[in-house]
Amino acid sequence: MTTATTRTPRTPPAGPDAATARSSPPGGARPSLPSLTGLRWVAALLVFGLHINNFGYLGGQAGRLVSWAFTPGGTGVSFFFILSGFVLTWSARPGDRAPGFWRRRIARVYPVHLATALIAVTVAFAMGKPALPTWKQTLANLSLVHSWWQPWWQTLNPVSWSLACEAFFYALFPALFWLLRRLDARGTLVLGGVAVAVALSLAWADAHHLLDQPLYSLPAARLPEFVLGTVTARLVLLDRWRGP
Repeated sequence: MTTATTRTPRTPPAGPDAATARSSPPGGARPSLPSLTGLRWVAALLVFGLHINNFGYLGGQAGRLVSWAFTPGGTGVSFFFILSGFVLTWSARPGDRAPGFWRRRIARVYPVHLATALIAVTVAFAMGKPALPTWKQTLANLSLVHSWWQPWWQTLNPVSWSLACEAFFYALFPALFWLLRRLDARGTLVLGGVAVAVALSLAWADAHHLLDQPLYSLPAARLPEFVLGTVTARLVLLDRWRGP
């Protein structure tokens, strides 16, 4: 004889997280986004071409072609910052705590940072240009705060300035994610609009040299791009925007 089992239906969540819960597959794991991962090579190519142009490796017609194609290559850095905000928001979990998030970020990023800093010093000696930074500059670079002070932004390992920006984003992400989860779709759109307006205003101010130091490498000035990425992911999770 079989006994029927009665199951109490689960009440669907209400509020801004309702669409997120409905769109998430069983088990809470969200699908991967290979299309976004595939776009990384486009941004990386832009940044690579920009460095080729800046160092002047090519001359003549080839140099003019590279200059035409890759002078705007800095937009690839902006794309990486936006993508970082999107991916972190997409993969975040409501129950995750800030210390655990920071621990995972440090374990993922910092060993590579130390390794590349050592490689940069080795290459500098190999090229006969051992213009090493002071111990203060070295400590600032290894602590990923060097990009906050314009004279130091390219010390030790020059390209690590963008990682200093990422470190700042990581420090703020738990608070930003807490805010996003409490905003509805309209509030999220407003936050995204503010991020776009601030990013464009700072770019205009930087282009016209209105401030005391350039903003290109300043972590606080690149924060709106990261926020824009988090907002975009949140709108997708709320089923309010469907990109290509």
